[in-house]
Order: sequence, then C-alpha cells, then structure tokens
Amino acid sequence: GGTERLARASGPCPEPVRVLRAPFDEQWLIPDHRLIDAARPELWRVADERQVFVVEAPEATGAPLLLATSLLPLFGPARIRPLYRRPGGAEPNLAPGLLDH
Repeated sequence: GGTERLARASGPCPEPVRVLRAPFDEQWLIPDHRLIDAARPELWRVADERQVFVVEAPEATGAPLLLATSLLPLFGPARIRPLYRRPGGAEPNLAPGLLDH
C-alpha cells in the first residue's frame, strides 16, 4: 500500500505539460501527483487543446486582475474558471446564449 517513492518508480514517465505558474510565467511540469502541491483535479480533468481558463487574481498581488490563458494555471490565490465544463469544448461554463454574441 501507499504511494511509491518517485525516485524508485519504474516504467514510463508521464509526458511533461506546459502550465502557467504565474502571470506570463510558462513552465513545464511532469503531471504526477507526487510533484504537485495542490493538483486541483477538477481543472486537470477539463484541460485540453480547446480549453481557455480565466484567472481572477486578487488586487493585492500586483498581477493583472483578469487573465485568459490556454495553459493550465497553477498559481494562487486566484479564482480559476474554465470556459468549458467538459473536455473537448463541451458544455460551456457560461450563461445560456452568451456564446452567440
């Protein structure tokens, strides 16, 4: 039982993915739960090539207050809202009819 230590793990390594660690700070990350402090599985589940995330940062950070990115944002404190509720661009996370405008 338990989680195998990363240094002793065998088998293939997951492919690195690009993430946004801070506004305008793109980095590569190996998507392994042993390497991530707060994984936010609900965001990882919907992250794909069609997804756009809107990040609402508190004013105290000195960062932009609103940021849109196609990369999975892994920074806080911030409210992160995906444009789509499901992978593949299915089920917009918007009020009905808003995409028509």
